[in-house]
Amino acid sequence: MGASSFGGVDGYSGPLPGGNDEVVMTGLQIAMAREFCGWPLYTIVIAAGQMLSATSFQITLLSGQNWQTDLQLYVLGGVFLAASSVWYVLFRFKPSVYVLAAPWLFFGLAFFLIGLPSVATALHPAHSALASAATWAYAVASAAAFLFFGLNFGEEAGAATEVWTMRACLVQGSQQIWVAALWYWGNSLSGAKADSFAPWWIVLIVWPLAVMSFVFAYLMLYGLPDYYRQTPPKVPNFLRTLFRRKLVLWFLGSEILRDYWLSGPYGRNWGFLWSVPIPKWQILLLVIAFFIGVWALMMGILTWFSKTHTWLLPVFAVGLGAPRWCQMLWGTSSLALYIPWAGHAGPYLGISLWLWLGVLDAVQGVGLGMILLQTLSRLHVCATLAFAQIIGSICVMVARATAPNRIGPESVFPDAAKWDFHDGLKGSPLASAPFWIALICQVVIVIGYFWFYRKEQLARP
Repeated sequence: MGASSFGGVDGYSGPLPGGNDEVVMTGLQIAMAREFCGWPLYTIVIAAGQMLSATSFQITLLSGQNWQTDLQLYVLGGVFLAASSVWYVLFRFKPSVYVLAAPWLFFGLAFFLIGLPSVATALHPAHSALASAATWAYAVASAAAFLFFGLNFGEEAGAATEVWTMRACLVQGSQQIWVAALWYWGNSLSGAKADSFAPWWIVLIVWPLAVMSFVFAYLMLYGLPDYYRQTPPKVPNFLRTLFRRKLVLWFLGSEILRDYWLSGPYGRNWGFLWSVPIPKWQILLLVIAFFIGVWALMMGILTWFSKTHTWLLPVFAVGLGAPRWCQMLWGTSSLALYIPWAGHAGPYLGISLWLWLGVLDAVQGVGLGMILLQTLSRLHVCATLAFAQIIGSICVMVARATAPNRIGPESVFPDAAKWDFHDGLKGSPLASAPFWIALICQVVIVIGYFWFYRKEQLARP
C-alpha cells in the first residue's frame, strides 16, 4: 500500500455505504463544521480529547493522593492495555463516530465519581473504591488517545504542512498546561494520608468537566461529518504492510526503550516543578512564559519554515536528542536544587532549564507524530499508535517490577548531592552502569529515527 502524506486513509474517503454520493447534513453537523480561528468545531472537541488523554495517572491527583501502590499501577496498566485493544478493534470494524464519542462518556463518568465523596459524607467510607473506579474510567477514556490523534481533521487531507504543524503544536502545548495544572494540585497533596479525600469545592471543577464531557459525547455522536460515519475498509495483508515498514518497527521498539527507563521517575520529575522553594505565583509565571510564550514562539518559527521545508520539524525534533532524559536527570538527581554560582537566582535558573527541556520534549513529541503522518496512511497511523500504547503499558508494568529506578531515580539518575568530590569517579554518578545503559538507549532511539526516517520519508531534504 502506498503511503499518503497527511492524507486520509487509503480507500477511506469514498461515499457512504449504500452508494449514495449525495449526503444531507443535519443542522448539528453543519454547526459543528463551522470554523473558529481556522478550526472546525468538531476538530476542537477531538483535540480536547487528545489533551485530556495525557496520562490516566493524573486522575489520582484529583482523588486526593499523588502516589500509586504497585497493585494500583498493575491494575491500571491492565485496564489501559485492555481498553487500547478494545478501542482498536471497534475502530477497525465500526464507523469512527462511535470510538470518538464513547470515550467522552468515560471521561464524564471519571470526573463525576471523583466529586461524589466531597459532597456526600455518607460516601466517605467508599472513597477508595470510587477513586479507583474513576481512575479506571479515566484510563479507558485515555486509551483512545491514538484515535483522537489519528482521526482528527479527517476531511482536510489536503491541508498544507504548516497547517498540520501549527495544529499539532497547539494540541501538544495545551496538554502541557493541563498536566502542569494537575501537578500543582498534586504538590498540594504532598504528605496527604492514604484515606484522605478532596475538599468539597473540588466538585466545582470536576462536575462541570463531567457535564462538558457528556455534552461532547453527544456532539461527537450526532455532529461529526459523514467522513466519520463510514466503516474503515478491509485492507488486504494490513498487518504485513504495517510491519514491513522499518520505521513502524523502530517506533514500537523506541517505546520499549523509553518507557522502561523513564516511566519510573515520571511522578518525581513532575513533582519537581512545584516543589522549588520559591513563591508559587512566580512558578506560575515561569510556566506561562515557557509553556505558552516560548512554545508559541517556537510554534510560529517551525510553522513558518514548514511552508517550504516539510521535513524540517521531524528532523529538528529528532535532532534534539533526548530532552526527556535530560529533564529527568535535571529534576530528579538534585542537580537543579543547588546552583551556588547563580546565587539567589539559582532556583529560578533551575526551574527555567527544566521548563525549557519540557518545551523541547513537547516539540519532539510533535515531530515524531508528524513523522508518522508524513509516511503512513491514517489506518496505519492509528494501528501503530495503538500497538505503541499496548506495548508501552506492558513496559511500564515490567519496569515497575524490574527496573533499577522503579520507585525512584536510584542508580539510573544518581543523586549528585551524595557525591563527595574527594572520592573521585568511584563515588560519582558517572560510575553507575544503569546510568550509562539508560543514556545509551535514549541515544540509540535518536540514531534509529534519523536512519529510518531518511530512508522512508516521502519528501527528502
